Amino acid sequence: MVSVLNKILFVYFLFFTTTTINSNEIPPCNITTNINEQNINIEYEAKTIQDEFIVQFTGYYTTIARTNYLIRVFERNNVSYYEIIKRNNLMQRYPSDFDIVRFNSNEQIINALKKHPLIRAINPHRQIIRHIHYSPIEDDNEIASNKRKLHRSPPNHIRIAESLQAPKLWKMGHRGNGIHVAVFDTGIQDGHPHFPNIAEVTNWTDEKNDHDTIGHGLFVAGVIGSNSECLGIAPEAQLHIFKVFTNNHISYTSWFLDAFNYAIVKKVHVLNLSIGGPDFMDQPFIDKVWDLTSNSIILVSAIGNDGPLYGTLNNPADQMDVIGVGSITIDDAISRFSSRGMTIWELPAGYGRMKPDLVTYGSLVRGSNLVSGCKVLSGTSVASPVVAGAVALLASSVLHRTPNIINPASLKQTLLASAQRIRHANMFEQGHGKLNLLRAFRILNQYVPQASSVLHRTPNIINPASLKQTLLASAQRIRHANMFEQGHGKLNLLRAFRILNQYVPQASLSPSYIDFTECPYFWPYCLQPLYYSAMPIIVNVTILNGMDVVGEVVGQPQWHPQDSYAQYLELSFEFSSKLWPWSGYLAISMTIHRNASEFEGIIQGHVTLTIESPAKNSESLVQRSDLILPIRVRIIPTPIRSHRILWDQYHSIGYPPGYFPRDDLKQKNDPLDWNADHIHTNFRHVYEHLRNAGYFIEVLGKPYTCFDASLYGTLLIVDPEEEFFVEEISKLHNDIINKSLSLIVFADWYNVSVMRRVQFFDENTRQWWLPETGGANLPALNNLLKPLGIAFGDTVLEGNFDLGEHTIYYASGKKNSLNLFRCLNSKFHLFEKEKHNIRKS
Repeated sequence: MVSVLNKILFVYFLFFTTTTINSNEIPPCNITTNINEQNINIEYEAKTIQDEFIVQFTGYYTTIARTNYLIRVFERNNVSYYEIIKRNNLMQRYPSDFDIVRFNSNEQIINALKKHPLIRAINPHRQIIRHIHYSPIEDDNEIASNKRKLHRSPPNHIRIAESLQAPKLWKMGHRGNGIHVAVFDTGIQDGHPHFPNIAEVTNWTDEKNDHDTIGHGLFVAGVIGSNSECLGIAPEAQLHIFKVFTNNHISYTSWFLDAFNYAIVKKVHVLNLSIGGPDFMDQPFIDKVWDLTSNSIILVSAIGNDGPLYGTLNNPADQMDVIGVGSITIDDAISRFSSRGMTIWELPAGYGRMKPDLVTYGSLVRGSNLVSGCKVLSGTSVASPVVAGAVALLASSVLHRTPNIINPASLKQTLLASAQRIRHANMFEQGHGKLNLLRAFRILNQYVPQASSVLHRTPNIINPASLKQTLLASAQRIRHANMFEQGHGKLNLLRAFRILNQYVPQASLSPSYIDFTECPYFWPYCLQPLYYSAMPIIVNVTILNGMDVVGEVVGQPQWHPQDSYAQYLELSFEFSSKLWPWSGYLAISMTIHRNASEFEGIIQGHVTLTIESPAKNSESLVQRSDLILPIRVRIIPTPIRSHRILWDQYHSIGYPPGYFPRDDLKQKNDPLDWNADHIHTNFRHVYEHLRNAGYFIEVLGKPYTCFDASLYGTLLIVDPEEEFFVEEISKLHNDIINKSLSLIVFADWYNVSVMRRVQFFDENTRQWWLPETGGANLPALNNLLKPLGIAFGDTVLEGNFDLGEHTIYYASGKKNSLNLFRCLNSKFHLFEKEKHNIRKS
C-alpha cells in the first residue's frame, strides 16, 4: 500500500484560497457605486415559489382561451384544487403566451399538462430578490474586506456623451430621434427635469405607483436619454420606462414575462436590462429573451460585477443574441469588478464562448440623480445603458434609409466591427474591445445592397444581428486585456457610425479569426501549444446572421491548410442546425496528427462556411454569406509523460441546475457554486502557475474510461460533485497500480449536519433550499478511493496552517489521518509536510 500512496497526493484545503483572489472578497452581482454619497452594492437571488408554475403556450391566446385549455386538463385528471392566478397589468388587454397556475405539485398533473398540444413547457415560478447594501467610500477600484469601495481620484467622473464623441453625431442631426428604448428597472420620478421625451411609464409590480425611490432606474434612463445637465447619449430617444422591481427590491419571473410581451406589443427598438444572474437554465426567461430578439428588439444587458474572477458571466448577457457589456475605466483598463468569460453553458463536454461582446465606460460615470442634479455611479449596470444609448443613437442615424432597418444582428455586427481592442486584455476580458461610437456610425451608414441577396426589395439592415455586428466590427482593442475580459474591445461610437452607414446584410463570426500565437488577447489558448495525443482543443465561435432572424449553415465547414505542414492540424466541426434568433454557434475541435509527434512550428490555414437565409419575397434570391475564418496555431513535439497533467472537468457540477453550495462556508452572501471549477475560470491562477513551471494541462470532459493513462503523469481531481461509474472506479485503480498514474485529489467539506444548516427557508415562497451535496461529494470520492484503502471523514476544519514559507488559509476543508506526500515528479514542488493550526467550525 505504501507504494500506492507514494503515487497519490491528497490536498484538502480549497485551492482557490491560495491564489491572489479570496472567495470572501468577490463582490455580488451588478454592483453600483455612488461616489458622491455611498457605495451601493447590489446582488440578486432567485427562489422557486412552492406549487406555482409558469405554463407556457405554443402561441399567443386570449385569457378566455388559455383558461379553458387549463380547466379541461385539470378536470380530465380530477384535480379539485388549482388556481389560475390573475395578473392585473396592461397585458390583460392583449393575448399572452403564458399563465401562472397554482396547484399541488404532482408529476402526473405536470405530465398531463405537457401532453396538451398547445402547451409548450411548464417551469417553476420564481421570485427575484435584489439586495442593496451601502458602504463607505475607500480605495478606488480596489477590493477591501468583502466589499468594493471607490473614492474620488482625478478625473472625478466621466461625462459619457463627450467621452464617446456623441456631440459630433448630434451636430449631424442624429440625437436618437424616432428610436424607442425600453428601460427595465426601478421606474422613474414623475416630472424629473432631465426627461422631456418619456413615451410611457408602466408599472409591472404589485405596488400602486411607478415612482423610483431608489434612483437606480432613473440613473440608467439618464445615461441613455437625459436631455439636460448630465446629458445622455441619445437625448432625443423616446424612453419607455418599465418598473419591474418594487421599492423593497422584489420581482417575479412573471412580471418580466408580461413586461417583455408588452415591449413586443409596443414595438420598441432597444431594450436595456441592467440586471442579471447566474441561472442560465431559467427556461421561461431565456425563451422570452429569444422572443424579444426574434421580434427585432435589440437587447443590451450587463455582463455582471463578479470580477476579477473568470467564468462569472450573468444571464441574459451571456446569450448569443444579446449584446453583453463589460466595464472599463477612464484609462481603458478592465474594471476590476467587471465579470469575465468564458460562458459555462457548454461545460463539461465543450468549451465556452467569448464574452463580453465589448466593453465601455462603467467606472465613475455621471448621470441623473433623484429629484434633480447629477451623481456618479460605477458598475456594469452603468456600462450597459451606455451601449444601449449608443445603439439608439446609431439606429437613428440610418432611419432615413428605410423605416425598418434595425435588428439585433446588424447592430451587434456594427458594434463588434467598430470596437477598439484593449491592450493587455484577453478576449474573455474585453470581448471584441471598447465601444467606438463614431466608428460604429460609419460602418452602419455604409450600407450597399447585395445583388445576390436583396434584389427588388427594400434594404432591411437594422436588426439585433446587424447592430451587434456593427458594434463589434468598430470596437477598439484594449491593450493587455484578453478576449474573455474585453470581448471585441472598447465601444467606438464614430467608427460604428461609419460602419453602419456602409453595412451590407451578411453573416459574420465572433471571433473573426483564431490565432493561438497572439497573447494576451487569445489567452488561455496562447499559453499552451498543441501537440499530438492531447485532448481536443475546442474553440466556440458565434455566428451572427444579419440577413434574417432565421438561417442555416449550408453543407459542412471546410478546412483549407495553407501548406503541407498545416495538414498536421485536424479539425472537426459541430454547429447549430438552425441559426435562430439571428445567431448560432460553430464549435471547432482541434487535434494533431500522429505524424507531427516530433514536429515544431507554426501552421496556418482557414475554414470556409456558407450561411443562407430565406429570400425576402418571391422575386428575390436566397440570401447567402460566404465566410472565412483564418486559423494560426503553434505545434510542439509531444511532451514527456511526467509533464502532462489531466484535469477532471467531467465530475464537476455547479449551479445551475441544482443548489451546490460554495466551498467556503463563511461566504453567506453568495452561497452558490457557479464558477465552473475550470482551469480557465476560477482556477486560472493554478493553470498559469503550472504552465510557468513547465507542465502541460489538458481538460477531461468525459468519463475516466475515455483517456489513456499511459500518456499522463498525473490525474487532478478538484472539488468533484458528480458520482463515479463502477467502470471508472475499476479503471482508475488499474491505472494507478499497473500504469503508474499519479493522483492528486483536492477534496472539500462534506457533513450532513452542516448541509442541513446551510439550507435556507424563504418566508415569501415557503420553500426550503437543500444542497445537493457538500462542498464536494465525499461519499462518491470515498467509493472511488475505496480500492486504495483510503477514505475521507466528515469533520469540517477552518483556520491557518504553514506551507513551507507561506501561511495558508484553510477554508472549510477536510481532515484526514494521512500525511501530505510530495508528488513523485521532482519538478512539482508543492510542500514537504504541513503544520496545523486549525480549529473546528
